[in-house]
Amino acid sequence: MPRSKVQTSVKVQAITRLLQAGEAVSSICADLKISPVELERWRSEVIGGLGGFFDGSLRRRERAKDRRICALEQEVARKQEVIGELMEAYTLSKKKNGAL
Repeated sequence: MPRSKVQTSVKVQAITRLLQAGEAVSSICADLKISPVELERWRSEVIGGLGGFFDGSLRRRERAKDRRICALEQEVARKQEVIGELMEAYTLSKKKNGAL
């Protein structure tokens, strides 16, 4: 049986109810129609990721990723500009040679 993909909003709601409200796992799982094993796995992932959140490495990685995306976008824009100039030069050379 293929596993169904649970929406992020459901995961957030389940973990929030578990950690903040202190609701019983069985109650949360019954309401959201999820497996207790799944809920425990999500809780472990959240708890395991807290160290990276507090030491700032997560934020640094996000900023580095954003800088890389920005650099790649600039490179694509520059390449598109060069392609446009080359196409213009090509068209002009064809017109001069009477090909168009």
